[in-house]
Amino acid sequence: MALNTTIGWSTGDDVRVLAATNMPIGVYQIKQIQADMNYLGSEIDNFVTNVQDLLDAYDTIQTKLSTLNNESDGKVLTKADVLEWSVQEPGQNYGPERELMRISSLLIQYFASSPLFNNISTANLTTLYRS
Repeated sequence: MALNTTIGWSTGDDVRVLAATNMPIGVYQIKQIQADMNYLGSEIDNFVTNVQDLLDAYDTIQTKLSTLNNESDGKVLTKADVLEWSVQEPGQNYGPERELMRISSLLIQYFASSPLFNNISTANLTTLYRS
């Protein structure tokens, strides 16, 4: 099964979802996420655009993070003359890594019904045992 581009998916969105959610990229995972994306995209209004917006934001942050990491040229701060404290506003993001985690978490929530994310999305639920 391939991604249904008539509902708005672009080629490669399936791999982008798997990469952004830190899932393995294999034949089974690609076929499953394609089926999930096609089903959810056809059943839920704005699902495709919302997921693509998250993927675009994820890619943008990855690029910025890569640029920041490459700008240091291997330099390490060993001594600082001034130490300043700044007050963070409530709800303010503290860095690109945190934003990447937030987007990844949102994508996992979007695909919570998928068997791929079954263990991830239900990790915080209590398991009930019959006696």
